Amino acid sequence: MLKQKTRWKNHLLVTVLILGLLVSGKVYLGKAAQETPGKYALAISNEVTMGKIYDHDMKLIGKGVDNQTEIFEKEYAESFSNLIGPDIWTSLKSSYTVRGMAADYLYGLKQDRLKDLNPFTRNVGNDIQLSLEGDLTNFIYSLLTKNAYTDSAVLVLNYKTGEILAAVSLPVFDLNDEGNLDLKDGLLSDDRADNKVFKSSLMLGSTMKPLLYAALLEIDPSLEHLNYQCVKGNHMFQGVQVQCDSNVYHGSLSTMKEGLRISCNGYALAAASAVPQKQLLEKLKRFGFDNSFSFSQSLTYSDSTYYGAKADAGDRVRAAIGAGNCRGSLLSLGISYSAIFNKGVAPAPKILLSVRERGKSEFIPTKDDRSMRMCSGETAEKVVEMMAGVTENGTGKRLDMSDKGYRIASKTGTAEETDRVTNTLWCVAGVTEVESRESYLVITCIDHAKPEWTSSQEACGVTREVLEYLLLKEGGK
Repeated sequence: MLKQKTRWKNHLLVTVLILGLLVSGKVYLGKAAQETPGKYALAISNEVTMGKIYDHDMKLIGKGVDNQTEIFEKEYAESFSNLIGPDIWTSLKSSYTVRGMAADYLYGLKQDRLKDLNPFTRNVGNDIQLSLEGDLTNFIYSLLTKNAYTDSAVLVLNYKTGEILAAVSLPVFDLNDEGNLDLKDGLLSDDRADNKVFKSSLMLGSTMKPLLYAALLEIDPSLEHLNYQCVKGNHMFQGVQVQCDSNVYHGSLSTMKEGLRISCNGYALAAASAVPQKQLLEKLKRFGFDNSFSFSQSLTYSDSTYYGAKADAGDRVRAAIGAGNCRGSLLSLGISYSAIFNKGVAPAPKILLSVRERGKSEFIPTKDDRSMRMCSGETAEKVVEMMAGVTENGTGKRLDMSDKGYRIASKTGTAEETDRVTNTLWCVAGVTEVESRESYLVITCIDHAKPEWTSSQEACGVTREVLEYLLLKEGGK
């Protein structure tokens, strides 16, 4: 269904604005996006038809038309909705969305000077190609919907190139029927418009442990063989009592690999207590915790926190097991784990592959940001081996694809939510020892999960089906 956009439009006023800016000569739209005031970008978008949006395989997702309507292919109108985002007037050019992030391309602002805009005719923006795969996105959307995971998200990226292949988040809306989105005082106020891959701050649970161990090994490699007795009476840390899941005691543990395989909370807390906290925090900053990274594609996401801005004694202890103020988004977690799977180096995340300027036939690739060294290659390889143990004989056994010729390294996580009834379930899985095109990292998050659901079943189940789709759809090895 076509939807006529409701915008603050008055052609005469916009024409006066454009002419006034031309006379003043104060705004040049060929500069970086941040040098173009947002109100001008919004005003001019009223006079420019949005260019076309294509997926990785050049399948059309959506386009602008002459009557100020933007239409989207029916098969992608829901699965891509909160990733493409509402029109930039409704979202105020939010850079959490493709339409906001790439507004300067889609509406031609990167190439145009104001003098090139004709206030009496429609001007057409540029076309963009995304790294996202439409078929994969629809598969994941159907999978989450079928299982009634109504508050969930899945991120798929290539950990060697940084390309984001899928970023699906439920609930969704219909891009061709944005009038149903809730507004409060004229501002967007609807959870369906938020993509949790980018715009979320969720407790990470035990998915924090591999990253914690990487930071610890960078400080003291001997901690790989830390001894800890997981027994009754040995779970008090800095005056804070912390138990393992279901109050289970794991007995004598002598390696990080074993501690990770059974996801022993006591082991993680004992390891975190074995180094100066200041050193640990500095190493974790390299993984993005209590830190922030910026990228040239103007891609915005919620950062990871370890202690956060306001942490009490309990928060400082529980951060080591992904509780307290230890939070992040799927993308912030994906960037950190890319370094683990890519020998310590995280490529910059990439969602915009190429741009075709209006009137031209060729798409020009966008420039890559520099990669980020987060830990040594030796440390990364050790952590991958630990995670492989989780798949071989731990909570990630459901992900074992050795019979198909693939080695999967994984970690599950469960975080109790503030209502103390529902949980946030996680699964992180990467394909190891493969060529670049199969360097898949899959992160699944099911928020507000029912008490009887578990990460090893529900979150791993989704991740397993996504991996099978990626690796076996063409027959596998």
